[in-house]
Amino acid sequence: MQPDVLITAKGLASGFPLSAIAAPSELMTKAWPGSQGGTYGGNAVACAAAIATLDVIRDEGLPVDNARVVGAALADGLEKVAVGTSGIGDVGDSA
Repeated sequence: MQPDVLITAKGLASGFPLSAIAAPSELMTKAWPGSQGGTYGGNAVACAAAIATLDVIRDEGLPVDNARVVGAALADGLEKVAVGTSGIGDVGDSA
């Protein structure tokens, strides 16, 4: 299963206010330009901070694989909760 939309914020730029949204072109073209703006909309300093953050992750070989392992464990736990909870329709799995 693949998510329709991916949204991230805060940690993306090591604390600078920045967010990002990613979706297939077909979905993104349905929104008018600028309609996804908000409190964490990008600015030059925050974008530079995000690039520097990604550089550190890459250059220092930070263990981002751990996020995949922990995420899988979280998804497994949520699936178990979802079985007995009628208000949860789909936990999903983006892996």
